[in-house]
Amino acid sequence: MLPGAPRANIEANLRSVLFALCAAQQQALPIVIASLATIAAETASFAPISEGVSKDNTSPGGRPFDLYDNDRALGNLGASDGANFRGRGYVQLTGRNNYVNYGALVGEPDLPSQPELANQPDIAASLLAAFIKTHAVEIGVST
Repeated sequence: MLPGAPRANIEANLRSVLFALCAAQQQALPIVIASLATIAAETASFAPISEGVSKDNTSPGGRPFDLYDNDRALGNLGASDGANFRGRGYVQLTGRNNYVNYGALVGEPDLPSQPELANQPDIAASLLAAFIKTHAVEIGVST
């Protein structure tokens, strides 16, 4: 399920992911499997990461993440919001609204002012668990 993920990353991060899922009462086997699959799809390395620059988030010749800057669906308000609120963590949390809402859900109210916190393994795990919990029906799993 985690092909290519370094064993050291799995050993370093799996415990915090499982703990966060249990703390969010999301420990049913289908949810754990969906969570691990999400991590595999979003980070591949089983470590929280920041989104890289791509044609999907940066205009040709533009500033990194400029396509996100004014994306109202993400709650972004203009220049620099794209880079500040780019995807991070295990679920690639993206957009000002998600940093505000999920930060509050996991007890990290400073997340919008310190978005790099989303890459700290324990916080990334809590954000993953909160995301899975709020989207379980959409992704076809339940407790």
